Amino acid sequence: MAIKNILVAVNESTGSKSAVEAAIQMQAKYDAHLTGILVHYGHRDQFAAENWVPDNVRKIMSDGIRQKEAAVEREFRATAEGRVPADKLHWLALSGEPDDTLAKYVVMYDVAVMGPNAQKSHPAIDLHPERVAIKSGRPILVVPTPFDPATLNKRAVVAFDGRKAASRIIHDAMLYLETKSQVDVVSSGEKMYKPANSIGTVDLLARHGVKADRIRLPGSSRHFGEELLAYCDKVDAGVLFMGVYEQGLFREELLGGATRHVLANATIPVMISY
Repeated sequence: MAIKNILVAVNESTGSKSAVEAAIQMQAKYDAHLTGILVHYGHRDQFAAENWVPDNVRKIMSDGIRQKEAAVEREFRATAEGRVPADKLHWLALSGEPDDTLAKYVVMYDVAVMGPNAQKSHPAIDLHPERVAIKSGRPILVVPTPFDPATLNKRAVVAFDGRKAASRIIHDAMLYLETKSQVDVVSSGEKMYKPANSIGTVDLLARHGVKADRIRLPGSSRHFGEELLAYCDKVDAGVLFMGVYEQGLFREELLGGATRHVLANATIPVMISY
């Protein structure tokens, strides 16, 4: 299936601007439809349903929220003007819990593009890419700030340990990997969960016309996130693909892990799947 339907999360955060730039580049590469989506805790629908809220207060709040939505939409369209055909550019503005609401819409798109979770962003627009990936089951491209669009064309690195999430990202990312001149499949040491009678990942990618090398980092899986990013820096990788939370969301949020470290520290785009 070709990439023809891209969703990009848009808000006033600096991470959003990088995400929009990456999404516009992807739209041009794949001649896809591009939809910008703003999701926020605007309380527009909540207050509209409350009888105790005076009409004039309800109108003031509703007008203010719509003006803010319109301002974000104008900036998005201005950034895309002359770069994305008008008939392939779309917009949505929704009120609700950001992660849950975005996840409901991501399921109808080939990929979603987001900025990283920003600790200093406003709670009303705060998004967590890893949670959206878990809730939607769709691949999410997380774009850092600052972001150089040229990096997307560089070498790709795939984190692979043979388990479910790693297998999922290999297949979710196949259309992107097929465009790369070099792909490195990286794991930690000899730790590998290999299905019985399975072909190797290099063979799998070769059957899709992808030239790949198998890389085993010498360190322990305990610090795999750090080692993975260090390897990406070493080979000047442009994008990283990885499955997330194979150890479980609660365990990683409590104790830390590769997913949290990579998403908090990556300086290149990271595509995640769950």
